[in-house]
Amino acid sequence: MPARAQLLYWAGYLAYYQNDYERAEALFSESLELYRSLGDKRGIGAVQGALGRMAYDREKWQRGRELQEESLRHFREAGDAWGIAWCLGLVVREVLLKQDYNQATRLLQESLRLRRTLGDDRGIAWALHQLGLVARASGKSKRAKAHMIKALSLRARLGDKRGIASSLHDLGNIALDEGDPARATQLFAAAESLRDAIGAHLPPQERIACERDVSRVRDLLEDMKFRQMWAQGREMALGTWVQDYRPPDAPRPWSRRRPLGPSHAGPECFHEVRETSAE
Repeated sequence: MPARAQLLYWAGYLAYYQNDYERAEALFSESLELYRSLGDKRGIGAVQGALGRMAYDREKWQRGRELQEESLRHFREAGDAWGIAWCLGLVVREVLLKQDYNQATRLLQESLRLRRTLGDDRGIAWALHQLGLVARASGKSKRAKAHMIKALSLRARLGDKRGIASSLHDLGNIALDEGDPARATQLFAAAESLRDAIGAHLPPQERIACERDVSRVRDLLEDMKFRQMWAQGREMALGTWVQDYRPPDAPRPWSRRRPLGPSHAGPECFHEVRETSAE
């Protein structure tokens, strides 16, 4: 039965990443029933977190908050630092809606500390990226860019292509904030190209946000210039972007020409495949 509960959980995430929310909810719900019958608090917390994440994607904020609170409670009762770190990151979404940037930063910093203790490099990169988003939203552009660059560097070393695409896109937004719509266009195009290459599906809200960002740069550039920058961004080698945004004190993993490995398609939680681990 534990194996079946876990398989249903993973199948639910597969459906989630394919944007089949109805099937994902059915699979998660069946998994949750099995975990409850087993009294497995870690399993209950993981599934409730996944359901909460999906509720947020569908703009069901109250339901999402309730599920996230329950998820965090179960992880704390189980003493599961990995689950707590993951859940804290999800709770941030609602805090950001309230524009409580100080609280969002505190939650993310707690999550980051736990992930560093656990040696969760993928989770560290995700938390740094989120801290960058919070800093940008609060008008701290230099801090935002520094967090984003660190996240991109770490994701490149991990071969996390889905994460790299997110980093490139949000660095594009920072370039736009800096008054460089041409570079922003290249970065948006590079992110889209990478997502296309790995078959990554964006949740509806994120897809709409990305399309809105692209529309912003399209409005700022002449059509010919936009097309030129877009084509360059899609064709530019991934390693070039990583090196362009290399932190001053970072190692140079790309100099060894290690190919980027497959992106982990699953969630950041206690069931995560340890040889990998995310906005």
